[in-house]
Amino acid sequence: MTKKKWTYFFAAILFFVLLAACKKYSEGGTKWNQENKIKGTIWWIDAYNVDGADSLGYLNDSILNCSTYSVTFYDPNENFGYSDVSLGGCGESSGGSWSLPNKNEISISVFTLDSLARPEHKIFMQNWRIMCLTGKDFWVQQTRNEKLYEIEFLKPD
Repeated sequence: MTKKKWTYFFAAILFFVLLAACKKYSEGGTKWNQENKIKGTIWWIDAYNVDGADSLGYLNDSILNCSTYSVTFYDPNENFGYSDVSLGGCGESSGGSWSLPNKNEISISVFTLDSLARPEHKIFMQNWRIMCLTGKDFWVQQTRNEKLYEIEFLKPD
């Protein structure tokens, strides 16, 4: 083989080794650049399941008082250093924060506010395991009180 062919051969091997080494989430997406995939994006709540049962209607009707909801994870670099979270969709006042303690989890603290701007309903508290993170899908889950809670966010087109 010529020197040029050897260079291409080793470049191809290196490419496949690096591709195989990329860490991935169990349901899809890579762990590379996760903060940029999440921040500054409006994510629609596409599914909310408790122990496998569809509970999106309960979440929207009983907790959020709305029919559709979105969550925005604000970029701290564009928000005075704050990693705020807000709910959108029905004009409900909300507050909260988010952080990435590691590549496998996201800490989300979201609550609605009453008319005096005091936290009223706590929603999506604590750390969630990231199961999928792509350009269009963001799935998280946590076990609390021996129940499995799952949220599937979807980026609108």
